[in-house]
Amino acid sequence: MIEALFPDVINQYLKVFFDTIKDIKDFNPEIFQNIFKMKVECKVTIRRSKSQTDALKKEIKKYFK
Repeated sequence: MIEALFPDVINQYLKVFFDTIKDIKDFNPEIFQNIFKMKVECKVTIRRSKSQTDALKKEIKKYFK
Protein backbone atom coordinates (compact mmCIF):
# COMPACT_ATOMS: atom_id res chain seq x y z
CA MET A 1 0.00 0.00 0.00
CA ILE A 2 1.20 3.49 -0.78
CA GLU A 3 0.34 6.31 1.61
CA ALA A 4 0.88 9.94 0.62
CA LEU A 5 0.90 12.69 3.23
CA PHE A 6 0.31 16.13 1.76
CA PRO A 7 1.18 19.47 3.33
CA ASP A 8 -1.62 21.61 4.78
CA VAL A 9 -1.84 23.82 1.69
CA ILE A 10 -2.69 20.80 -0.51
CA ASN A 11 -5.09 19.42 2.08
CA GLN A 12 -6.92 22.77 2.17
CA TYR A 13 -7.29 22.87 -1.62
CA LEU A 14 -8.49 19.25 -1.67
CA LYS A 15 -11.04 19.95 1.06
CA VAL A 16 -12.48 22.94 -0.81
CA PHE A 17 -12.44 20.96 -4.05
CA PHE A 18 -14.32 17.96 -2.64
CA ASP A 19 -16.66 20.01 -0.44
CA THR A 20 -17.97 21.76 -3.56
CA ILE A 21 -18.60 18.57 -5.56
CA LYS A 22 -22.07 17.22 -5.01
CA ASP A 23 -22.29 15.11 -8.17
CA ILE A 24 -19.79 13.51 -10.55
CA LYS A 25 -20.77 16.04 -13.22
CA ASP A 26 -19.37 18.75 -10.91
CA PHE A 27 -15.93 17.11 -10.95
CA ASN A 28 -13.43 19.22 -12.88
CA PRO A 29 -10.39 17.09 -13.70
CA GLU A 30 -8.34 20.11 -14.78
CA ILE A 31 -8.70 21.81 -11.40
CA PHE A 32 -8.00 18.51 -9.63
CA GLN A 33 -4.87 17.99 -11.71
CA ASN A 34 -3.68 21.54 -11.01
CA ILE A 35 -3.71 20.86 -7.27
CA PHE A 36 -1.11 18.14 -7.80
CA LYS A 37 1.04 20.36 -10.00
CA MET A 38 1.76 22.61 -7.02
CA LYS A 39 5.42 22.63 -6.01
CA VAL A 40 5.44 21.41 -2.42
CA GLU A 41 7.17 18.67 -0.48
CA CYS A 42 5.13 15.63 0.43
CA LYS A 43 5.92 12.35 2.10
CA VAL A 44 5.23 9.02 0.42
CA THR A 45 5.34 5.83 2.48
CA ILE A 46 5.29 2.33 1.03
CA ARG A 47 3.93 -0.17 3.51
CA ARG A 48 4.87 -3.80 3.20
CA SER A 49 3.39 -4.98 6.47
CA LYS A 50 0.11 -6.79 5.81
CA SER A 51 -1.21 -5.97 9.29
CA GLN A 52 -0.47 -2.24 8.89
CA THR A 53 -1.96 -2.24 5.39
CA ASP A 54 -5.11 -4.05 6.53
CA ALA A 55 -5.58 -1.64 9.44
CA LEU A 56 -5.17 1.39 7.17
CA LYS A 57 -7.58 -0.04 4.57
CA LYS A 58 -10.16 -0.60 7.31
CA GLU A 59 -9.90 3.04 8.40
CA ILE A 60 -10.16 4.34 4.83
CA LYS A 61 -13.19 2.19 4.02
CA LYS A 62 -15.16 3.98 6.76
CA TYR A 63 -15.30 7.06 4.52
CA PHE A 64 -16.85 5.17 1.62
CA LYS A 65 -19.98 3.71 3.20
